[in-house]
Amino acid sequence: MTRGPSALRVFGVAGSARRPFPAARGLTCAAIAAAALWAPAADAAPTPPGLAKLVSGRVGVAFGPPGRPPTVVGDLRSGPAWSTMKVPVAIAVSRRNGGTATNDMTAAITRSDNAAAMALWSSLGRPSRAGALSRRVLVDGGDRTTVVQTRVVRSGFTPFGQTDWSLAAQQTFAQHLPCVRRAAPVVRLMGQIDSSQRWGLGTVGRDQRFKAGWGPDTRGRYLVRQFGLIRVPSGTVAVAIAVMPADGQFATGVTEITRVAAWVAKNARGGRLAC
Repeated sequence: MTRGPSALRVFGVAGSARRPFPAARGLTCAAIAAAALWAPAADAAPTPPGLAKLVSGRVGVAFGPPGRPPTVVGDLRSGPAWSTMKVPVAIAVSRRNGGTATNDMTAAITRSDNAAAMALWSSLGRPSRAGALSRRVLVDGGDRTTVVQTRVVRSGFTPFGQTDWSLAAQQTFAQHLPCVRRAAPVVRLMGQIDSSQRWGLGTVGRDQRFKAGWGPDTRGRYLVRQFGLIRVPSGTVAVAIAVMPADGQFATGVTEITRVAAWVAKNARGGRLAC
C-alpha cells in the first residue's frame, strides 16, 4: 500500500539509486519480547543531547561502519519489524528464484505493497517453512538470534511484520546485507523506492539502500523505523533507527525519523564494505 496510515498495515521505504552496492554473503539478528519496545530498556545508553532534542518521544539508533559492532543509543532497543521484515522474506524468494526479481518482489520493496509481500511469503510454503527460510537469510546476514514470527498474532497484520527485531541485530544485518547470497536484486530494489516514501534515510548521504516499516501498538501509537546503508564522506554507514513520537502519530514519526537520519549522517563515521 502507498496511501496514508488509515489505509496501511505494514509499510516500507527505500532511497534513491546511483551506484550499486556490491552483493554476495551474510549474518544474523535478535528476538526480543514485544514488551521491550514499550518499556524503557534497562541497559539503554543515555540519548545524546543533540539527538534527544530532535524527537518528542522515544528514539533508538544503532549505527556504524561495516565490520564493527554498532554504536547503540536511546531508549528504544527493539520492537515489531513491520515492513522492514519484507527484506529477508524477499531475499528468501530471490534464493528460490535463482536471484531473479519478480513483480511481487518489486512491489513489496519499492512500494511496500502488503498483498505482494504476503504473496512472497505464501510462495515459500507453509508458514513454518517460510519462517525458517527467512530466518536463514537473517543468520547468513549475521543475525543469529531473531526468530521470524510465523503466526498471525494481531488480526489484520502480517505474521512476519510482528517479528521482534532489535535495532542492534538489524544494524548487523544491514552491514552484511550486500554480501548475503542472492540479496543483490533486493538491495537494488531498496534503492528504487517510490518518491512519495523517500523520507528519513532516503534524504541523507548518497546511494541509499534502505527499508522502512511502521504500524500502531494496541493503543494506536505508531512506531516508525528504518534500516539500511547510506554513503557519507567517510564511507558506508549501516543504520537502524526507530522513533515513537509523543503524540503517537505516523506523520510526526516521519518528521522525527528524518531529523534523526540527518543526525546520523552528520555524526556517523563510515567504512568500507568487504564481502
